[in-house]
Amino acid sequence: MRLVQISVLVLFIFLFAGMAQAQLMFGVQGGIGGSAFEDQKEAASSVPIAVFAGTNALPLFDLGVEYNMLVSPFKFTGEVLTQKVDLEFTQSYFGAFIRWYVLPLPVIEPYIRAGAAYYTGKMTVKAAGESEDFKFKNTLGYNIGAGVKTMTGLYGEFIFHLLSRELDTDSVDPATAQDAAYNNWMLMVGYQFEL
Repeated sequence: MRLVQISVLVLFIFLFAGMAQAQLMFGVQGGIGGSAFEDQKEAASSVPIAVFAGTNALPLFDLGVEYNMLVSPFKFTGEVLTQKVDLEFTQSYFGAFIRWYVLPLPVIEPYIRAGAAYYTGKMTVKAAGESEDFKFKNTLGYNIGAGVKTMTGLYGEFIFHLLSRELDTDSVDPATAQDAAYNNWMLMVGYQFEL
């Protein structure tokens, strides 16, 4: 948690220090996502949406903060003792990112990005007509990716999230709470405008 607070503080210092000569930017995006969870037998998809604010305070770099959430969670179906079990995993995060424009061109600008974020979420277990929620502990995770921005403000990017999660011991027996990788990816398209 302290690392996230320090990261956000440093980001805001960069933002405000560069505002005199830089433009503020805002954006909205949506797309599709896929799971890359530890020991999963088959992948599940999701529908993420996000908003962000940032600035181009440094040459060839954008700095920003973003909020992302799944409007459609990751869904898995399995069987336990001949009984069908449905699992749903939600995820949302608030974090900071940096984009580096590796090859600024007149019409398109390809970039790579990296970020750190504070991830939250829960697991819902549905079986025999009943449903039960188990919260995950909030955790720090990281993301990396690449994208292309056009001069019109439209952009697309691929982001891979690296995070490890543990069920909250308040909602589950501590003996069964284990840390596991809940990595996932998102393919996003969006629109960015500047002030």
